[in-house]
Amino acid sequence: MRAIIVNTLSRFIRTTWLFSAESGLELPAVNIWIRRIPATESAALAEETRRRNVFARHSWENSFYLKRATQLADTTVIEVHRSGTLDEILPTARRLADMAEKAALLSSALSLRRDRTHSAAALSPHRRYGFDLAISPGFRYLRSSERGEVKPRGIRIDPTFVRRFKRCGFEHLITAAISEGDVGKRLELAVSWLFESRLETAPQAAVVKTAIALESLLIASDNESLRGPLSERSAFLLSDDPGKRRRVSKGLRAFYDLRSSIVHGGRRRVAVNPTLLEGVDRLVVLLLLTVGANRGSWQLFSQVVAEIENRRWGGSETAIQRPFPGSHLTRALNLCEGRSEDGAA
Repeated sequence: MRAIIVNTLSRFIRTTWLFSAESGLELPAVNIWIRRIPATESAALAEETRRRNVFARHSWENSFYLKRATQLADTTVIEVHRSGTLDEILPTARRLADMAEKAALLSSALSLRRDRTHSAAALSPHRRYGFDLAISPGFRYLRSSERGEVKPRGIRIDPTFVRRFKRCGFEHLITAAISEGDVGKRLELAVSWLFESRLETAPQAAVVKTAIALESLLIASDNESLRGPLSERSAFLLSDDPGKRRRVSKGLRAFYDLRSSIVHGGRRRVAVNPTLLEGVDRLVVLLLLTVGANRGSWQLFSQVVAEIENRRWGGSETAIQRPFPGSHLTRALNLCEGRSEDGAA
């Protein structure tokens, strides 16, 4: 186990209700860990806080920070280590922790359907109710009801989760999304929108949020059309195979027909095909991974567009890095076409 006290680095520890870490997810390139803190470590952390911190030492019975340390027992946290004082590191540490949480959720989208994600996170279309109290005149009769809320059990982080996260390049996505420049900003915005979409329980709203994620990543300006450029750019980024490019383009065009029906459909309620939405979510995840993996070559979005144009006309000699196994693209396309992940009708 790593040392509890890191004297040379500042530590930022944030709890997360989205995950239940059976295995630790360690990201050394960014000094981030998603892990469960055992009760023994929580107690040791509280003791070190009491012993070393003057304010906790003199008010240990009511110390707010001692209580916080003990509350970490058996809790899944995102932990960030940085050089510098707390004032210096906190803005960056919070941003890193948020991005790590979002990237972890998006990595689960490659294997976990929306309904199972919502079940693990205890998300429901119904708003939290609390309780009510009804009182008759003179207080003769009383009525009360309460709607119990399910406690999130969290998406399980196990060895399979950790292997997929590392193998598919999600750590590179984190570093690219927090980097300076046009492409970094696009990645950060697209990750945030897709994260919100995956947690959205209203299907129509989820479609719109996934569409915004894709547009944030691959649309050059507000004046550019959506359906054609998005389907073409996505196809060339995700595959060198003409057949798969056609399938990517077809799936995204169908998705944008659905998005247009929702946005411009007026009062008419549009039914959402959950399999199509699931497939497009995965395509967007793979696009994020691809752009993130090529961040060294594409620092400006104009470079991304230029690379796609070169490929469209057969003039590119540069290999696009795609860090994920090809099976993830195949399964995403099968879902876009209304089939099961393995291709069965």
